[in-house]
Amino acid sequence: MVRSSGALRSFIHSSSPDDTGELLGDERLVDPIHDDVDDDDDDDDDDIHGNSLYERRKRRERMGMMQDIAEPSFDLGSFIADRRTWFVCLVAFVCIFLVGVEVGMIATQAGVEDLGVIDTATRPSVREGGTVTVTSTAAAAATAITSGGNDSSGSSGSSCTDAKEEHLSRSSSSGSGSSSSSSGSRVESSSSSSSSSSSGRSDNSETSHTSEVAPDQVLVDAAALISRLQDGKRSIEEARKQLEESYGNDDEILNANGLQPSKSGDSTVLVAKIKRAILNLKPQFVISVAGSSVSAGHDNMGSEAWPIVLRRNLSPIGKSLGLNISVRNQAVGGRNPNPHSLCLGPMLGEDADVVIREWQYWTFSEGFRDNTILTPNLNPSLARSIEGVRFPVVQAAGLEMFLRMALQLKSQPAVHLLFLQNGERVGSEPLRYLKKWLSSSGVLKDYVAPPPSSSSSSSSSSSPSPSSSPKFAINYFDAFGVPFDHLRKKAKKPRWQRDLDDNTHQRVYCPEDLYDDVGACPVDFYKQDGYHNGTLFINWHPGPLGHSVVGDQFAYYYMGLFQRAIEQLLTATTTHQGLMRSSKGISGGGISELSSEEGLIEPRFHRLPDPTLCNPEICQNKPLCAYSYLPKAEGPDVGDWMVNATTPDNIVTATTTTTATTTASTGFRDGQLFGWVNTVAFNQETCDVKRFFDLNCFVPSIRTSDECQRCMRRMTHLDQKRGFRGSKASGPISFKIPPTRQCIVWICEPPYEWSKPLLAANLATDLIAKVDGKVCSRANQCFQVEQTGYKQCAVLRMKPLKAKCSEETSVVILELNPVSEIPQSACVGVDGGCKLAGSWEGYEAEDQICFRDGSSCGVRAQHVPQRSDKVSTIISEVIAL
Repeated sequence: MVRSSGALRSFIHSSSPDDTGELLGDERLVDPIHDDVDDDDDDDDDDIHGNSLYERRKRRERMGMMQDIAEPSFDLGSFIADRRTWFVCLVAFVCIFLVGVEVGMIATQAGVEDLGVIDTATRPSVREGGTVTVTSTAAAAATAITSGGNDSSGSSGSSCTDAKEEHLSRSSSSGSGSSSSSSGSRVESSSSSSSSSSSGRSDNSETSHTSEVAPDQVLVDAAALISRLQDGKRSIEEARKQLEESYGNDDEILNANGLQPSKSGDSTVLVAKIKRAILNLKPQFVISVAGSSVSAGHDNMGSEAWPIVLRRNLSPIGKSLGLNISVRNQAVGGRNPNPHSLCLGPMLGEDADVVIREWQYWTFSEGFRDNTILTPNLNPSLARSIEGVRFPVVQAAGLEMFLRMALQLKSQPAVHLLFLQNGERVGSEPLRYLKKWLSSSGVLKDYVAPPPSSSSSSSSSSSPSPSSSPKFAINYFDAFGVPFDHLRKKAKKPRWQRDLDDNTHQRVYCPEDLYDDVGACPVDFYKQDGYHNGTLFINWHPGPLGHSVVGDQFAYYYMGLFQRAIEQLLTATTTHQGLMRSSKGISGGGISELSSEEGLIEPRFHRLPDPTLCNPEICQNKPLCAYSYLPKAEGPDVGDWMVNATTPDNIVTATTTTTATTTASTGFRDGQLFGWVNTVAFNQETCDVKRFFDLNCFVPSIRTSDECQRCMRRMTHLDQKRGFRGSKASGPISFKIPPTRQCIVWICEPPYEWSKPLLAANLATDLIAKVDGKVCSRANQCFQVEQTGYKQCAVLRMKPLKAKCSEETSVVILELNPVSEIPQSACVGVDGGCKLAGSWEGYEAEDQICFRDGSSCGVRAQHVPQRSDKVSTIISEVIAL
């Protein structure tokens, strides 16, 4: 019926008088004066039309009554007796009835979908997401009608539409009228339309309540909100109980958080974020995971990775609350933390409420040279005070850098650091030093300190006071350490190793020095977590059971925080009256107290302290990034900063008009790469449908082979190291760099698994860079290469070439011009052998390139002939500092 009424209204609005006449059938509304009549067909018309208005007019013409028809006088009786009058009244009645049905359906749907909460900040002009808004134009029309204004020129169709708008406007003004409150829906108008409606109907009792609240406020259906909170609370209680029963009511294994919520800031900062999401003040609650192959799920199916387990655990809770809980697994295998951690915005999303960091097999500063990440003005005594055996001060600087990048996201998320070591035992240095650095007296104490007392509110609240909790939410999780301590103590001795003997394929006992490592020496050979059959660790990667444990631990912790948020909201909404929603959030009752304490209505963001250990050049400001790895939460991609025309003669400055001088084709031709192609990085293991069929994996007997199993697992993984690949034949590639504070640009290649392909460009020797057409080189202190291991980034310091780079867009042009041969100096003697060193470190086939000639090392002259024609590079990210 809703669609029928809409179709009728649109037809009436769009129809001409003749169209309307056709709609009415025999009772055609024909102009008696201007309608052309063929008198030659009178006899035929008598038979066809009978007593129609058309025929009556013709008969009157014969009788000489044309004058009476041309100048009619108004006759009330005739008007009432005329069937047209009754038809118009009937149409108007049907329109009003259908409008009432439509609004009722909208209100009902809004009660289900929006649960009585309508966001005035997002004002759709049409029905959207179960809400109805009255735009200022419609409200003005409704005001004219209800204030006694008439528009005699309007057709019956416009009257029908006005009747609908009047109904909506009245619903908007009536607030919590008894008829609409039961559906949990509210209809709102814009600020301007509300004021005009109020002035137009000042004597209407329905508008008396509207004048008592702000124009952009609407009442919240507290009953629907409370019902939703109670449903969520029951769902959480059931889910936590199921998890506990799954682990034999052993909650110790589920409690992996190193700090209690009140000590980490989670009880205030993160709980407030959860409450905002529950109250629909935020589209969704987002947990984003950054990390390595451990979190990406390598050596497992991608659907078994612990972030996916976490998502499955939290999804029913979100559904019971009418909330979308999003868990993004953004981990990329075989990639160190830096400089990628400078790009958390594109990687994780600016809207992340929680950022979880896992880089199990890398240090905090990995990917940066020490003098790059560490502040040049470090106090030597401070450095000595925090120096560790394996974790020197540079690692604390790397941790500070990550915290700052995460806390500078627009949502200022909670930061949770995941460790898979065994507590204070095997590989425990990172976690042990982390606890010291983030203690109240540690070197990074400013990040765990409470906010200034002046910023806290004096009003009472049932929630923890911000003055006693850290201003940032920072916590760490030790998945297989402390949570497994009681299982280690109970485990029978001797214990079996996880792996069978390579020769006998029989079980072997663990040496006692590995007892603390539950990955290599599980507490039970079959039930390796103590409760479930399965593999805790496959190798250095967790197995399916290990991923389940980590996902369950995080889910158990977040369920507790959701439960705390719900209990506080239930306490604050004990009355069914007085809750108001405006464009700034929900207020009234106890929620007002919660809001003033926790920034519930308007999120509270704290200013970051000045960097303590991290180099301000890296850490002081939030970088801008173009990022091509997958998965990613948002743009820009490297291609978004590219300039289409890539000939340097056509692109000299940012304001130069480019011409369509591009490579005729893109891809490989005669073994050479033409154009810059967005592609997967070298040496990355991939598998697609074509390879699946090429391997005959569809044959049941072959599908179980190791190669097919690897292929099928890889097809389920989300991560890809990608970028734009080009060679010398591809020509230059150009980027528009937005204004930056430091005027520094990092242009980075991706990691290439365990070694660098021989035909991957050496950025130190093969790359030519220009800034706005001027050569950027070491000679003018503009160009350098940041290298750790084999991975390279070209670092351009643009200030020597462009003084206003912090104010204007710059154009960076890159071109490959590879050296024809590897220089003899690339091979150096190390420990009696020869190895590639310097900018050539980490290239594959080292033993084939380098050789020892007596006491000296050199490069085999015949190796890799015509290198310059085959070399290419991949640009995976561009970072502007």
